[in-house]
Amino acid sequence: IGYSLPQSAFSPEKPVVPPSVPSSVTLERGASPTELQVIFNSPSDDGGDAIVEYLVEWATSISFTSPSSTAVTYLAGGSPYIKTISGLTTGISYFVRVSAKNAQGYGAPQLATPNSLNPATRPSAPTNVNLGVTSDS
Repeated sequence: IGYSLPQSAFSPEKPVVPPSVPSSVTLERGASPTELQVIFNSPSDDGGDAIVEYLVEWATSISFTSPSSTAVTYLAGGSPYIKTISGLTTGISYFVRVSAKNAQGYGAPQLATPNSLNPATRPSAPTNVNLGVTSDS
């Protein structure tokens, strides 16, 4: 019979999707033997909307079956972002990943490089060091 009468949208909308993975996600030992630091940059694609939060997750298994997490919401300083994960057990390896969030939700997570690390402390300086002559040269 034909086309119906046209309708207009109530308001214009831009196409948006969840953001891509954060870039350059790296994992380092922290200042104390119970800390790790994750350093990351903004994703290459924000999905068409501003990033409002990053989710940092850590677990003792690469499957992340029971991860702990924290949100990074202070974004005014720009990337790179640094998050210190505290209260970890020295000597246990932790896997870390980061996801970006916009108005559409969280994008896929990006594993850190290295993907796991154990909190530790640097060894103390050697003690009882003696210098002796072992030859004439």
